This record gives sequence, structure tokens and C-alpha cells, in this order.
Amino acid sequence: MKKILTWILYVLAIVPLIVAKGYFFPYISGKNLLIRWVITVFAVLLAGYAWYEKDFRMELAAKAKALFKNPVGLFVGLFLLANSISSFFAVTPYRAFFGDIERGEGLLGLLFFFFVFVGMGLLFEHKDWIRFFKISLGVAVVMFFDALIDFMHGVVRPASFTGNPIYLAEVFLFALFAAGVVFWDHYKNSKREHIKTGLDLFWLISTPIIAALSLWGIFITETRGVILGIGASVGVVLLYAWWAGKHKKIGSQSVSKIAAWLLLILVVCGGLFFATKNISLWQHIPGLDRLTHATFTDDSTQTRLISAGVSLRAVSPSLNGWQKFLVGWGPENFNIAYNTYYNPKYFEYENKWFDRAHDKIFDVLVMNGAIGLVVYLGIWISLLWLVVRKREFSFTKLVILFFGVAYFVQNLTVFDSIVTYVLWFAFLAYVIHEVSGDRWFVPSERNQDKQKVLSNTLTAVFSITALFFVYALIFWTIVPFSQMGSYLELIRSRASMSITQLESAFDPILHPYTYAQDVIRTSFLDNVRDLYQETKREDEKQLILFAADQVHDLLVREPNSPRYWADLGNGYDALGKAGLTEYFPLAQEAFRQAQLHAPRRQDLYYARAYNLAFQKKYDESISVMQQAVALDDKVALSHLYLGLVYVSSGLPNYDLGFEELQRSMELNPGLYQQNQGTIAAYYTLLQYYYNKHDARAKDCALVLEYMVPEKKAGLDMIIKNIDSGVWQYIQFK
Repeated sequence: MKKILTWILYVLAIVPLIVAKGYFFPYISGKNLLIRWVITVFAVLLAGYAWYEKDFRMELAAKAKALFKNPVGLFVGLFLLANSISSFFAVTPYRAFFGDIERGEGLLGLLFFFFVFVGMGLLFEHKDWIRFFKISLGVAVVMFFDALIDFMHGVVRPASFTGNPIYLAEVFLFALFAAGVVFWDHYKNSKREHIKTGLDLFWLISTPIIAALSLWGIFITETRGVILGIGASVGVVLLYAWWAGKHKKIGSQSVSKIAAWLLLILVVCGGLFFATKNISLWQHIPGLDRLTHATFTDDSTQTRLISAGVSLRAVSPSLNGWQKFLVGWGPENFNIAYNTYYNPKYFEYENKWFDRAHDKIFDVLVMNGAIGLVVYLGIWISLLWLVVRKREFSFTKLVILFFGVAYFVQNLTVFDSIVTYVLWFAFLAYVIHEVSGDRWFVPSERNQDKQKVLSNTLTAVFSITALFFVYALIFWTIVPFSQMGSYLELIRSRASMSITQLESAFDPILHPYTYAQDVIRTSFLDNVRDLYQETKREDEKQLILFAADQVHDLLVREPNSPRYWADLGNGYDALGKAGLTEYFPLAQEAFRQAQLHAPRRQDLYYARAYNLAFQKKYDESISVMQQAVALDDKVALSHLYLGLVYVSSGLPNYDLGFEELQRSMELNPGLYQQNQGTIAAYYTLLQYYYNKHDARAKDCALVLEYMVPEKKAGLDMIIKNIDSGVWQYIQFK
């Protein structure tokens, strides 16, 4: 049975390969399903075997005691506790516990990941770790060649089966670590037996090749955080080798001396790279080309710095009190904190909805508070302490240090995901195993009674956990995933169904309310909101209202998301623009509610302003857009939309509209590529200024040449007339 249990856990090594295309977020959903199925089956069999076999029960108790006496194990357990406390005090406790479909985390997800750590920590012996790492290496090879095929077909940053090049790079980073462990294991075997078996030779040759492929894979993903992490980890590893390798020799030279020379070479090469990063050579090397553009002023860095500032404000005791500072906003509640303290400067670079800080430290700080951050850092500090507490050089410790530093550093630019959580918790369990070896705590005879009580208690805990996972798998995983699958299938076939049939078919999709409902309901409204505009049919109008009602019900349950309110507003707005003007006020109210939860997001101002403009309430629309501009005068989109509203409002505001449009183009000419609304506005201004013999007509014509180059001949004629001062009559269409 123990062998069966360990083989079940081996399945987790293939998690990065799993994709389920019948659901939302297929690169996450499939992995989530596999993890929950595997852990549930494992937990049930583990609990059953523990009750059946006394010796196994006693062994588990002894190993569990040793696992959580280890400082790494202790801090991992405390991190779960910190997340539990944060979930209890969360702004939206429902979302804190269940997480969302896109991430597959929340406290519930963390419980499954934690049991990966527990299961491997209690059952894996040395041979099991080697098998798990070998499977991981096979997975990395499959993903490398899949990514390479994409790369050869012109995909700039391939993502393979992960859906994100960053996650793929993290899988390759783990493969570098696994390759080191497997290589060293077979190298020791060959030395111990004084003969290399065929299996030893295979792995001694293949692991360096797989490591090289993984490193190549990291560079073709062009993931700067992982590349910087590797650079930092190589430096730290060489420092460790210099510090601990004085009495260890390679040939006639000590490891310390070799490490010192390599460290010097690393520093020189790093310095040369940054001194020459602008030369063309580096622009032709994948990974390094993006690294050469990394500065404190590039868009990616700026958005992360802005996010860091928002995160610090979100946990400031003076702004939010001590509770949020100590225990945070709750798991999966980062988006609420981020929108509450949104920095309008972010719109200078992009206008996405952030649900993570793109920095693990700030993620933990905001969601779990200062207590959670201290515990999280405690995991890493205790791991480092285990490696360096004795000044003894060890290749295994060197490999552990390499992955630990690289993973920690790269997580300063991104965050953990369901793709990497299994690998991270497996790594932590392996570190504990390597420190303790196979020599687990064995109770003395006089402690047998206490050990028996402990083993029975632990088995009861495992049984309750198994029942919990079974319930979670059925009602909190299979049910919501079934709802997703049914929804996507229904959307594909809805054209042949009446509104009554659709409402009936939607009932099992919408009920019971699960953590997939936010995605299902907002997607449904987004899919149908423009139908009435196209067909003007009463049943299509009723379908939009039905979808809007479902989003409204979502907001009754989870009212703190400005994004949901904006979705509802867009639904009502679509009906208003299609001629049902009675829905404009409902849209306006939804947008106002969104602004209550994100008072400084410019896109919510844009939505309100356009809603008012469609109602011909131009003065109010202009006022709202002026407020958006005032949030940050350097955001081109704000000036563009204000200019369009000015032009739409009529002749008295044409000059103001022209100034705003020109200002937006100065800030970001890229906004003007085939933008139909902007093209129409500039044609209106061109006609107005040309008929007035105003030189600003030339500016309008030049902009239109940029936006509609196919009209260049006619526009050149207009520009020639203006330059010559002729102002020949033109019949504008």
C-alpha cells in the first residue's frame, strides 16, 4: 500500500503538462482538477491504511513529529495558519476561502497544496524523490520541444502547456534543480560501486543534456525574472562554495579557490554585459535581448513599482487600521486592496485589472499582512539556515541553494501559480528530507503510550481531512467545473433556443452558487449584451436583462469588485445605446458603484462619461472626463476621450476638442492606429477648420494621413491647398 501511495504522488510531477480545453482558463483548470483528484484519492487511501495498519500509523506519527519539528516544516504549517486567519478576517471571506477559477488558489487550494507537502514529507524516501525528479525531467523535455516548435514557428515567447512563458521558465528552473539531484545521485552510485551501470551512464549523460535544454528553454521564454534569479543564485552558490569548500578538492585545487576565481569571472562578465548591453550582438540572443531593455523606467518595471506603492498604502495602519496591517485583506482579495488604492499613474503604461502585485513579497503582505509575511520569510530563512548552519561543502546543499535563491529572486517579479505550487512544496519537503535523511524520530519504549495517542489522533485528523477533500472535490470542484463545461457548451448552441428554453437550461448552470459563478455570469452578460443592438428582437432584450440579473445577484453576494459593477453597467449601457434609453440611468448607477470601490481608476470615469454623452448630457460628460484627466495629466487615453466628447458636443467645443486630441497624440501616437471614433472626430475638425481657412486644418490632415494612409492622395491635395493659401473649395463627404 505504501508503494501505491507514493506512486499516486508521482502523478503530481506531470501537472505542468495538463490542459483542459473544455473549461475557462484551460491551462489552469486542468491542472487544478488533477491536483484535487490525486490528493483526494491519496488522502482517502492514506487514512484507510493508517487505521488498518498499526505499524504504519505509528510510523506516520513519528515522521509527522519530525517533519514539523524541522524549522522549514514548522514555518510551512504556520503559513497555512496565517492564511486561515487572514481568510477569517478577509474583506470577501467567500473568495478568500474558495479562490477563483483563474488562479485555483484561495485557502481551499492552499490546503490541497499543503497536503502535497505533508504526503511527500511523510512517505517519500530517497528512491521516491529520485523517481519524482526523473519524471519531472521527462516533463521538462516534452515541454522544451513543444516550446521549441512554437519558437521555430515564430512565437516570440512560447508558453507550451502552461499558458504563460513565465510559468514555463519556472518549470525549466525546477528541471535544472532536479537534473542536479539526479546527476549527483547516480554519480555517487557509480563511485560507491566502483562501476557505472548502464542506468548510471544514461543519467550521467542525459541530466547535463536536459539541464542545458532547460536553460535554453528559459532563454527562449525571455523571462527576465528567472534569468536574473539564475544569475543571483550562481553568485550565492559560488559564495557558499568559497566559504564551505576550503577542505574539499577538485583535482589539486580546493573548491574555495575555484569558486573564488569563478566568482571573479562572473562579476567581470556581468559588468561587461551591462556596459555593452546596447550593442547589436545581445539583441540577437533570446532572453538577453529583453534583459538589455530592463531599466527602472521601462513599462514593466514601472508598473511593478507602482504596484509596490499601492501595496504599501493598502496595509498602512494609518489608512486602514492595525487589522489589515497584521493579517491583511485576505487571500484572493488583493484586487480589492489594489483598486481601493489604485494609482492613476498606472494608466500611463497599461490599463489591466491587477489581481496580484507581481511580487510575491507584496502579494503576501497585502493578502496575509505583516504576520503572514514574517511567516513566509521564515520559510526561506530557515531553509537558508539549514543549508549553511554547518561549514561543510555538499553538492546537494549547493543544488538546494541554487534553486532556492533563484526561485525566491524570480518571485520578486512575479508570483506563485498552480503550475509551480506543487514543485515548490515538493522542494520544501525534499529539503527537510535531505537534512534529516531516512533516520526519522523513533520513540523509546517508555513513550509508547504517548506515541499511540499521537498516532491515533493523527489518523483521526487524516480521516477528517480525507472526508473534507472528498466533499471539496465533489461539491467545490466537480460541481463548479461541470457548470463551466455546461455553460460553454450552451453558449455554442444558444442560437437554436428560445429565451424560455435558455432560462431553463441555465438553471443548473447558475445553481448552486459556486466559486465559478463570477466567471460564468460576467462572461454570459458579455456574450449577449450587444444582441439587441443587432436584431431589435424582444427575446434578445429579455436575454440581456436575464444575464444582467445574474450579474446583479453576483454583486449582492460579492459587492466589493468594481469590475463586476462595470460589467453590469456595460450590459445596461448596451441596451441604452440600442435605443432603450430607460436603461442608461441603471448603467450610470452601476458605474457609480464601481467608482465607490475604485475611486481613482480612469476607465470607470470613461465609462460614465460615454454613458452621459450617449444621453446628450455633454456638460456632465465633459465634467466627468475632466476629472479623469485631473487624476493624471500624462495619460494619453484621458485626453483622447475628453477630446472626443468635446467634438461630439458640437461646434462651441471644437477648439477644446482639437487641443485635447493633439495632446493625446503627443503623449502616445500609438492610440491613433485605425481608431474609427478618432478618425471621425478629425474629419469633423478638418472640415470645420478648412472651411474657416484655419491652419489647424493641416494638423488634422496630417493626423488623418497617419491613421488612414489609403486616403493619402486626397489629404495631400488638401495640405497643398493650405500651404499655398488657395483654400480651394472641397466637397467633404
